Amino acid sequence: MGTFDAIVVGAGPAGSTTARELAAAGARVLVVDRAEWPRYKACGGGVPLRAERMLPFPIDSVVEDSVSRIEMSARGQMAFTKRSDGPFARMVMRDRFDMLLLEHAQRAGAELRTGTVVRELDLNGRARIRAEGFEAEAEALICA
Repeated sequence: MGTFDAIVVGAGPAGSTTARELAAAGARVLVVDRAEWPRYKACGGGVPLRAERMLPFPIDSVVEDSVSRIEMSARGQMAFTKRSDGPFARMVMRDRFDMLLLEHAQRAGAELRTGTVVRELDLNGRARIRAEGFEAEAEALICA
């Protein structure tokens, strides 16, 4: 059984970013995800500049486009237009963006286990997860 300070279940943006922060602070971190990586994700390709500024590394290598205008309408009636002199969001393909975040988590020291479906959680005392042929325990369990 693997023993860690934290286990992060879910390797998307929240999980990978959390794992990177913990590992960079010296924690032994395991990231577990049910998908094999890299994986295609068909949603959520907009990264607000406020969120991008929180990352300690550039994402230029995975940016597809920038957004400086948004138009919203309801029932055919223009309801809202937002324009900016510069971009306020950047568009990414989630498979490439998520992989970039996960690579940074691994560089910080997080361990990764993909294709692993957590079948059982035991939260008595230390957190323990069980998957087919695999067990791990930690002081903290983060479901992302």
